[in-house]
Amino acid sequence: MSEDVALGEGPAAEFTRYWLTRRPDLDPQALALAMTLARAHLLDMKNVSRIAEAHGLTSTDYSLMATIQRGRREGPIRPSDLSRMFDLPPSLVTYRIDQLARRGLVERSAGTGDRRVVLLGLTREGAGIVDAIVSRIAERAGERMAALDGVAGGRDALQHLLSALVQRWEQLDEAQDETVAG
Repeated sequence: MSEDVALGEGPAAEFTRYWLTRRPDLDPQALALAMTLARAHLLDMKNVSRIAEAHGLTSTDYSLMATIQRGRREGPIRPSDLSRMFDLPPSLVTYRIDQLARRGLVERSAGTGDRRVVLLGLTREGAGIVDAIVSRIAERAGERMAALDGVAGGRDALQHLLSALVQRWEQLDEAQDETVAG
């Protein structure tokens, strides 16, 4: 293991150390960064789940509702859009939308040009719940990001680095999809 790579402490560092003792050929910094990002994602999803659950929703329900509220450039969102965006089976999206509609949080309407097209929207109650969840997520994010306030570059540096990373990963993901499809 390279001694000049700072792995830090905690579960991600422990995971990385474990694998580097067995596979010294691995890039320690890439593995440590990947594991730290995975741990941060896990902690963030736990936070979102807790907030959503306080409103009687799963994190998936919240994500679907927030996406419905945002819509798409072309207009209202369709169940097929959600299936594609979240890489979920259409039957699961239909089931979740059915559950949310029964609770009065989501409404369906027919498309104007083609009545077979189903468009989704949030009810006033659904929009209020999404707003409350987003407000709490933003509040918690501020609390969590305060750890960066004393670090050079702080939040701006992290935003810049993560944006560059996501852009690259999206490019690699698209290329992989094209390879699999081709």
